[in-house]
Amino acid sequence: MEIQKPNTIYKTARYGCCTFSLILDKRHTKKGKETYPVAMRYTVNRKSWYNYVEGEYTEEDFTKICNLNSKSVRSELYPKKVEFDNLFENYRSTIERLVEQMTRLYQVFINKEYPDTWTKAYTQRAHNGATVINVGRRITEIAC
Repeated sequence: MEIQKPNTIYKTARYGCCTFSLILDKRHTKKGKETYPVAMRYTVNRKSWYNYVEGEYTEEDFTKICNLNSKSVRSELYPKKVEFDNLFENYRSTIERLVEQMTRLYQVFINKEYPDTWTKAYTQRAHNGATVINVGRRITEIAC
């Protein structure tokens, strides 16, 4: 029988050039504790950011949660799996919505179709201070 390596990644998805994962963050160990926080890891252009989202678990418990399937409904850890699924889907929809909004904003600057709510002075400042190339770079840095 083969020894399995503990699983520290629950789910991973990619949207545009942003990869995000729900993980057990083992970067910083705490003295006297064998638990680690659960975090969302966002990776854009090989740079990672971490956002702690849900409690602390041991490697064993997190691996058990990761390996549960639909037949494991009676397991005491199954509610945590459902909670992780919901949490991950909420973050996925948030990232998709942000990328769509950034794309629309990028199109505003390219086509110079400013919303009616922007005053003429604000529109002039926005356009003079940011060329299309600079705005495009900034948006792709943020969104992708």
